[in-house]
Amino acid sequence: MDRRNGGAGLRAWLALALAWIALVALAPRTFPQGWHQDERYGFKFLAPKGWKAIPLKAEENWLVAKYLCDEKDFYTGDSGWTYDHQAELMVIAFVAEATKQKQKVTELGGEGGKDEKEKLVEFFQPYKDYEDYLDRTYSGGGFYVSEREEGTANGLPVTKLEVKVEKLAGSTGPKRIVTWIFHAPEVDFAVQTELLEDVYAKRKGTVLSALKSFKAIPRTMGPLPSEGKTDEGFFISFSSMNKGSPEEHKQARLDSERQLHARAKKSLPAGWQVKEHKRFLLVFDTDAGFVDKVAEGADALLTWADENLAFIGPGEYVRRPILRVCASREEKESLERGVRSSESWSFSSDSELVTCKDEYGATGWQMDELNRDLLRLWLRDRDQEIWLGMPEWVQHGLEEYVAGARGSGRKLAFKDYFYEMQAFREAAQQGKNVPVRELVQMSQADFYGSNNNYDGLWNRMAQADMLVRFLLSSECSRSKQTKTLLFDYLKHVRDAVLELENQGGTDKPEAEPKTEEEEEALYKKKHEDWGTSEREKAVLQKTFQRAFAGWSAKDWEAFEKAFIKYAG
Repeated sequence: MDRRNGGAGLRAWLALALAWIALVALAPRTFPQGWHQDERYGFKFLAPKGWKAIPLKAEENWLVAKYLCDEKDFYTGDSGWTYDHQAELMVIAFVAEATKQKQKVTELGGEGGKDEKEKLVEFFQPYKDYEDYLDRTYSGGGFYVSEREEGTANGLPVTKLEVKVEKLAGSTGPKRIVTWIFHAPEVDFAVQTELLEDVYAKRKGTVLSALKSFKAIPRTMGPLPSEGKTDEGFFISFSSMNKGSPEEHKQARLDSERQLHARAKKSLPAGWQVKEHKRFLLVFDTDAGFVDKVAEGADALLTWADENLAFIGPGEYVRRPILRVCASREEKESLERGVRSSESWSFSSDSELVTCKDEYGATGWQMDELNRDLLRLWLRDRDQEIWLGMPEWVQHGLEEYVAGARGSGRKLAFKDYFYEMQAFREAAQQGKNVPVRELVQMSQADFYGSNNNYDGLWNRMAQADMLVRFLLSSECSRSKQTKTLLFDYLKHVRDAVLELENQGGTDKPEAEPKTEEEEEALYKKKHEDWGTSEREKAVLQKTFQRAFAGWSAKDWEAFEKAFIKYAG
């Protein structure tokens, strides 16, 4: 070494070493081959060789790890149909604090201005334990616990269960669930594997190896989540995003967007990539070219909604959703199953869209479903009242209208609607079509058929689809009477919903939720009650009376005639 350059050489070496240390510190942590390690919850296990890690959705509750078998198993039922199934491994965390029954107390004013106040106590019941999760998840599936054993494994008390699932709606055949519940301080970890009964003997060794490898490790990333969700980030309720001015709405939604995106980026499995897009956060594990094509079409659809449905929530900011693009249908379905809330229902799931590459690529039916989800998300952020109160005929018609849209550059092309037109034409020729004035007053139960009576359902759906197409068509825009009919109709929907929300009694809005759990419960109840409540009927009646005020029998006859002509 030249002594004249010794000091400079040492400084250069130190700078290089410090840069390397910083790079290592910032890089994602890696673990020994095959090990899944979670330092927040405090566990690790050896994942089955070749099984693929499935990411967790941003709003996921309880679920902390998931793997999907790399091979398909097959089951042929009595019908002769053969179904495929891929074994899964999940780790579900039952944090002691999160499993406690929560309560919310609301004080109601006394009658006639008196000081007495009535206290309304509402309880939010999360999962109590793993067996409660089983009861809720596999109810109706004819399951029973066939084996139970208490013991220890790797220094932890463990409950070993084997569960038989004989049948389940949409099931691919009898299944066996093998679960070891590890009882660690403050949290129980249920490591569950689900596979077809016929292949249990074949995969038993792989399953048991993973279960036997489970170990507790030190928790080094803060306290355990206490609200039954995998991230304790700052909670931003949807109702708080709709308070104040449109600019205040936008700021709250941007904060929500940043939080959801941060969750999605955190702890992605190996092989997944993240890409920023002006309308989405793209998260994917398939070829980038296909992802870009999906994003191009989805962007074009949102732009179409901005331009053609601009009368809905003008000036409102629509959050950039998380758009996950999976490599296969099986992977997509596994990710969507998840665990989520304690009722397997999620209001916030619309902020994360999941699709995949099917056999038809960017023109396939997976894109149809993605388009429907995009429209729902756009409507929800633009105007909650219209999104919540939209009658079934117009909701179905709009969703089917956009389902077949495909982007090509900056343009959006809509698929041919031959099947809807043909179905409606045949119904009209046979006198089975419903007069429009009756169709637009149908409740959800009437539209889809109550008590499993689906007579005429396909005709009603085809007619609703064609009616919405007609209201969006150039033919409709040329008539003074119908030029703004769709706009006026949805405006009256919004007014009717708000009137009912502002009434006293049971229709008065609930207190603003303070946690994700409370918001899930609130909107789940609203969705469940909507189709069976008097509220829906009141909205339909008020909207019809106002949107079609002054229409004579002659006006209705002319409208029906123009519609029939347009529809075929």
